[in-house]
Amino acid sequence: MSVHPGLGAHLRIDAILTDGERDALLGAVEDLRQCFAAASGTTFPIEVRFHSALSAIKVDSGKTLIITSLLLELTEPEEPLAAVEARLRAAFSRLIREGVPAIFLCTVYRRIDPDARTKDPVGAAARMERIRRLNFLGIELSHDFGINIIDLDRSFAHIGGRSLGTDFNLRGATAILAARHVIASVLFAVGLDDFCLPELQDAAKIVYEQSHTGLERARLAVSARTLGYSQAKVGKRLQKFASNRTAPRRLRDFWLNLRERRATAGESLLAVVRAVRKRLRQRLNRIVF
Repeated sequence: MSVHPGLGAHLRIDAILTDGERDALLGAVEDLRQCFAAASGTTFPIEVRFHSALSAIKVDSGKTLIITSLLLELTEPEEPLAAVEARLRAAFSRLIREGVPAIFLCTVYRRIDPDARTKDPVGAAARMERIRRLNFLGIELSHDFGINIIDLDRSFAHIGGRSLGTDFNLRGATAILAARHVIASVLFAVGLDDFCLPELQDAAKIVYEQSHTGLERARLAVSARTLGYSQAKVGKRLQKFASNRTAPRRLRDFWLNLRERRATAGESLLAVVRAVRKRLRQRLNRIVF
């Protein structure tokens, strides 16, 4: 049964992203269009406008979502992190004062290409440290302003850079496809109550989950559940994800992870081996000292 979208149903997104993230967002938007159309039996308008900077966004008539990324801050030459923080805080404060209902911030995947690390280990280490500091800044901004995090770093780390064939730059078809699924999943999880009826959201989400079960090319499932995320609470202001992946410290945890598809058998066994090694090291240290 289709669900009527309601009068004025329309979604607008203003985005400031890098090239790979743009492609991922456009793919996620196309998925949303198809799912909302299948759920309602009619078209669901989604407008995407790209900008060069947060300061270029003008909140005029109509509500809009803001999507931006910390990857934009990996510039050459690098801007001091204190200046980056001050600029982002000022921009987010202005947008919230002007009535933006939700802001989304993408994290940066913490992976440097192996060849780049070999050629310039010092530069690679400095780049990795900046990525870590930027992602930590994203957490602070999320807590202070209620910003929603699109955690590409955590999601990609769960899958693995070698499987995705990418590094922090988010290049390659498989990585963009993975980011596309992560963005769509977060938009559904956070809620779009300001733009359409909750009943339509639920129906469209069911369509999405049924038609997007994983990444065929990489043979990997990318969803909030399989990536180890669970909604911390129900509500349109959801901004944080909590891990629902239980470390298999006991046999019961091992079977629970397998049954709930939180981890493969290989991942669970590897975690058990690591836990046993850790306990052995702890006992040896006590004996020696």
